[in-house]
Amino acid sequence: MAVSKSSFNFQKADLQRAEEHNLRTSKITYLLKHIDSNKVNENKRYMDYDKFKKLAIDSYKQKHNQSMQKKQVDNLFLEAVINLKKEHNVEDIENLFNELKKEFTGFELLDISIHRDEGVFLDSPYPENELIYDSINLKWYHDDLDVTDKIIDYKPSKDIFYNEDTKTWYLDKEFKIKADMTKLQLKMNYHVHTIFSLYDLDTCKSARLNRTKMSLLQTKVAEFLKMERGTVWSKTKRKNHWQIKDEHAKVREQKLKKKASENDLKEIIKQQRKELQKLGAKREEHAKLEALHKSLKIQLEDDNLSIEDIENIVSNASYFKTEYEKLKIRIDEIINENIELKESLKDVKDEVEIYKQVIKTLEADIEELKNKSAMYLNLNTDISKELKQAKFTLTSLYNELEKLKESNKNLHSENIDLKEYIQALEIENDKLRKENTSLHETIDNMDENSHINIMNRIKQHTNNYQSKTEPLEESSNQNNSKRKFRKK
Repeated sequence: MAVSKSSFNFQKADLQRAEEHNLRTSKITYLLKHIDSNKVNENKRYMDYDKFKKLAIDSYKQKHNQSMQKKQVDNLFLEAVINLKKEHNVEDIENLFNELKKEFTGFELLDISIHRDEGVFLDSPYPENELIYDSINLKWYHDDLDVTDKIIDYKPSKDIFYNEDTKTWYLDKEFKIKADMTKLQLKMNYHVHTIFSLYDLDTCKSARLNRTKMSLLQTKVAEFLKMERGTVWSKTKRKNHWQIKDEHAKVREQKLKKKASENDLKEIIKQQRKELQKLGAKREEHAKLEALHKSLKIQLEDDNLSIEDIENIVSNASYFKTEYEKLKIRIDEIINENIELKESLKDVKDEVEIYKQVIKTLEADIEELKNKSAMYLNLNTDISKELKQAKFTLTSLYNELEKLKESNKNLHSENIDLKEYIQALEIENDKLRKENTSLHETIDNMDENSHINIMNRIKQHTNNYQSKTEPLEESSNQNNSKRKFRKK
């Protein structure tokens, strides 16, 4: 089994793009769509980027008594892509960065995203686990030998396409030519994206990596991850990535134009036959296709026809191309009409659901109004009874008040008469007191007979006084009687 090559390549991080790519929130076309990214990938955030930036700037100023330079702030965050083996996990990457921090300082790890949803399909005479891919030069190696020309790779959504409805891989976007997966091997591209900084929060310094230290770093990474060390740097000028990629595409195109086999022809004709059936082609069209099949079979033996050549001949055959195009156009029209009908039906369903909800709401409102109406009717009955009782009570109180007013008038008049009578009695009383005093003085100067006469006179006066006070007592009794009635 070949040992995977290590690679630790980093550059200034574009944090927004990196986050969207690493968390798979952006559109990525080359993923293996039959693999659930949410289940196989791992993501872990150690510190918020803004928080780390503030800590770095503040600690640098406190340590060096000056502000961090703008260039250093701009290059504070780096992104590294590291090759991995299938068994590597988040803990392995954490330990790797701890080792790098001990060796070089810095390497403050902020974010990890392990991706296990990328790879290519290989048409190869060698087992995929014995192959090593040189991502710099875009070459395949087997036992240290360059075998690139013997291998054809199929990149997802570029050279091979996944139909999610049928769960099948095809060699074209229209899903006409089914890929023979028995001939292809899946070569996974396990790797991790890391966001980190060379600024060390402990020492308040940034790690400085010259060419020698970079070479040492690559060695350390390979040793720690137990992978083969990548190509050591040399003075040979390398072509840029895009130049190598263009050359690789040309080589691949030539390899794809290799002579087609009889099985390849059968597969292409089979797919075309299915397409005609789907389009509802007539028997004559099928007969013409079979005749073409025989002609191509003879031509295949004489000429070096490639798969691409056969596909072009079959798809462009003039005797059924026109009919095919007509049928395809009609099918496209029907599909579009069907889509429109589905959209209309969806809108209708949505409206029906809305109306159902409205009806439910109205029914609930009606039920609530019924309950409130019954409650208000009962309340109105109770209030009517209370109003009648209050009206009766108010009338009784009013009549009682009128009686009290009349009684008060009588009492007021009697009170005036009593006051006048009391005043007359007080005058009479003063006269009697004076007369009594005069009599007592006379008594003191009189003899016994005279005394008796005087006492008789006093007695007579007393009797007269009592007879005068009787009306007052009667009036007083009458007043008391009236007061008692008023209390009742």
